[in-house]
Amino acid sequence: MLKKIILSALIAVLAVGSVSGLALAAAPESEGARKNPRFLYGEVISVDEGGFQVMSQRGEEISFRVNEGTRYRNGAFADIQPGVKVAVASRGEGHVAKVVAILPADFEPGGNFAIRARGEVAAVDPGAGKFRIHEPDGKVLTFFADEKTRYGGQLEDLSDMQVGWKAAVAARETEEGKAVVTLVIAGERPELNKMRGKVTAVDSQAGKFRIETREGEIATFFVDEKTRYGGQLENLSDMQVGWAVGVGAKEGEDGGWIAAVVLAGEPRDFIKARGEITALDAGLGKFRLEKKDGSVLTFFVDESTRYRGQAQGFGDLRVGWKAGVAAREGDDGKLIARLVIAGEPREERPPVGIWGTPPVDQPEG
Repeated sequence: MLKKIILSALIAVLAVGSVSGLALAAAPESEGARKNPRFLYGEVISVDEGGFQVMSQRGEEISFRVNEGTRYRNGAFADIQPGVKVAVASRGEGHVAKVVAILPADFEPGGNFAIRARGEVAAVDPGAGKFRIHEPDGKVLTFFADEKTRYGGQLEDLSDMQVGWKAAVAARETEEGKAVVTLVIAGERPELNKMRGKVTAVDSQAGKFRIETREGEIATFFVDEKTRYGGQLENLSDMQVGWAVGVGAKEGEDGGWIAAVVLAGEPRDFIKARGEITALDAGLGKFRLEKKDGSVLTFFVDESTRYRGQAQGFGDLRVGWKAGVAAREGDDGKLIARLVIAGEPREERPPVGIWGTPPVDQPEG
């Protein structure tokens, strides 16, 4: 019983972290930007070198990738087998598992976080203490609030909620079958203008900087106390002319651009290589590539790595496949793959004649 209570608490912690992470981040969806996190409970249906697949409570088949950053509770990757129940908190395109909790066979989620949903607010009735959420898959769910309901985002209570707002909900089910909200986070997602380019001027005293976009346009942005920074930036004073930059900004009342998010850093050249995959290590999130000249390079992947060809994620890669990789060198000297294009090598095909058939020798005369 104690073990189940502890695991129930873990489920709650994972759920809170997942739902809170949905809280309407205003970051631009730039290349490699992290997507909203996801929490899921279900049963493992298959396992491969780079991850595993889960059948959720709703009957969805979801694939998760693992890497060196994946943490495990009550076991290890080797314990994840078909039929095992797991709770997974994931983040990023391709569902990179951040935390995997291995659960008892008889475990069933319940309590304050038994029901989880996210979507758009479809209706609100503060007087009746209820609202509806329209989920991305088209389902409409009704939730009830009570004196124990906690609020986040742009909400202080249910009367603040607006139709059309984005919302994430964690709820419990009553004996009458009602979904009573434990936590709801909702708000209006601001529309951001997104630009990428190169920093051409910085005035940290005036709180502004200028960039030249890839299309050759010049744009000036102002920062305020709400601006968030990433990359090699902690604040505007760190920014350098010539750095690569991505900006998500909103228009101010005076028509100027106010930067909500600024990601900038010293540009690094891509390292490109083609060859054959000779080794895979899902646990460390790395693979080896042998080039045509016989040299071997080791590449690491992370949640920002993108895949094309026959691979949708690290778990799809196979030894013997041909691959093309674009990577950047990390601060520790490791090659971090940003793009992997891989697939099974094509078999040698016979030459094709003008009519689509192999050419044949023509008799003389």
